[in-house]
Amino acid sequence: MNQQTMTIIVTLVCLVMCVGQILMIKQAHENGTSIRIRPLQIIACAVVAVMGIYSLITGHYFWG
Repeated sequence: MNQQTMTIIVTLVCLVMCVGQILMIKQAHENGTSIRIRPLQIIACAVVAVMGIYSLITGHYFWG
């Protein structure tokens, strides 16, 4: 697997995880239920996603 493909996969997975957590928090807030918030996971996924987007734009790959 080449570096660009690996970067795309990692970036997409992290974006999906980050957006999923945010949507679950929003839904729990609207329904008035409790949810376990994982701020470190959200921050880590956001950082990896930003690094992945940067890698795709500049061509300097971190993974693979």
